[in-house]
Amino acid sequence: MSLVTIGLAPEIAEHGRNGYSFRVKLSDLIAASNRLAGAERVTAASPLDAEITAINAEASGIRPGMLYAAIPGAWESGIARIPQALQAGAVAVLLPEEQDVALPEGVARLTTTNPRRAVAFLSAALAGRMPKTVVAITGTCGKTSTSDFVRQLWTGLGHRAASIGTIGLISPDWRVAEVAATTPHPYYLHPALSFLVADGVDRLVIEATSHALHQHRIDALPLSAAAFTNLSRDHLNYHGTMEDYFAAKQRLFTELLPAGAPAVVNADSDVAATMIAIARRRGHRLIRVGRGGDEIRLLRDEATQDGHRLEFDLFGRRAGVDFPVLGAFQTENLLVALGLVIATGGDPDSALAQVGHLAGVPGRIEPIAVTPSGGTVYVDYAHKPGALEAVLKALRPRTPGRLVVLFGCGGEADGGNRGLMGEIAAAHADTVVITDDNPRGEDPARIRAQIRGGAPAALEIAGRGEAIGQAIEALSRGDTLVIAGKGHETTQTIAGVDHPFEDAVVARTVVARLSAESGCISPPLR
Repeated sequence: MSLVTIGLAPEIAEHGRNGYSFRVKLSDLIAASNRLAGAERVTAASPLDAEITAINAEASGIRPGMLYAAIPGAWESGIARIPQALQAGAVAVLLPEEQDVALPEGVARLTTTNPRRAVAFLSAALAGRMPKTVVAITGTCGKTSTSDFVRQLWTGLGHRAASIGTIGLISPDWRVAEVAATTPHPYYLHPALSFLVADGVDRLVIEATSHALHQHRIDALPLSAAAFTNLSRDHLNYHGTMEDYFAAKQRLFTELLPAGAPAVVNADSDVAATMIAIARRRGHRLIRVGRGGDEIRLLRDEATQDGHRLEFDLFGRRAGVDFPVLGAFQTENLLVALGLVIATGGDPDSALAQVGHLAGVPGRIEPIAVTPSGGTVYVDYAHKPGALEAVLKALRPRTPGRLVVLFGCGGEADGGNRGLMGEIAAAHADTVVITDDNPRGEDPARIRAQIRGGAPAALEIAGRGEAIGQAIEALSRGDTLVIAGKGHETTQTIAGVDHPFEDAVVARTVVARLSAESGCISPPLR
């Protein structure tokens, strides 16, 4: 199991070299894949006696003995990379049925009507093992926190549980901060799952992004349950319209979740009625959560110094619990997580007993420091309109002074979000500081100008580090600064180059400098 197979971390690759390598005869691999898919999904021409060690759709990741999936892509077609893959040692090539590409003698040709879906089942067949219980979460916001809460609750109930998503792969013995994508491609995902099973993991929760659902990345997962959080504008640079974006999310329930399996739906979402109708039509066991929920109904949410005191109707009986995580939106995420844990066999009382032990996710409304002047600094991953509004609403009641928000927008992404996020920041914060996020290949000044269109009175400071420094220096007693957009991320991408950069580290460095200059010790975080 090499690093290129896993696509996760050198530690896992090393563990793989110690006994979890894959080597399957191509004819057996195709037969197993078609059985998993439930039909003759892949056909092949001889030779079929080659041994396949791994699968990849990225020609740069091909090594001798691998199967190369030549997938037509949104930006570049994998067909054009076939010569590179062959030169690197590919012994088989998967092609769309309509592609007529000459292959050298001795290289097997595999064809299919849907290469992306076929790759998912081929990858699952090659890896061979998956955790006994797998649940998936989709929605615009909340996937990461919800999945982390699910993992923590399962762990508290005695399971060896893992999660895969934006903050990486987390299992009882491993924490991998960087993965190839929030929802990894199947040729990375399934080898990782095989590794987790070998390590004793029996439960997995995975974030299902709209890209992943549209690209069939998790089609081969045997789902025990699925959940939907909410819907707001995002990724329209990829999907084109909100209708297509929502349709991608719906695939989790219309096609991937087996009929009769539990579907957890945030009943307070604007599109909850549509999701509930889908669940009913598919015969899913419906668990509706939230203030408008039926199975888990939120009755009271009282903010406390360290989190929330919650009361809800839990499957017909009243229950209360202290939840030590800030933010009303985190309460919504908790209820979805409870729904998934109970839906997959968790005892409700035992699950509730674990809520008081939950920890927030790094970079999600995370308290970072208190300045010598008495201002409080938070870091949050909010980089979408709905998420930015949620975090500002969550911090407003906790801010006796000014609420200050500092953020930018990512480059090469949905440009329509930029002015909207400016409007939201101006509506919910007293002071708005516009700076750079990950401009990637775009002009940072152009991105900032588009944000300013929604917040004309905002301060604009080029350079994220400089902006954070100035914003912290301006805080007074009772003020709150939320540094939004990057959260847990450890790099900033400028002109296509990744530079080390962590919002929390930069903020703490500024506060430490101010403390040294003033001779005052910053008050502790509470």
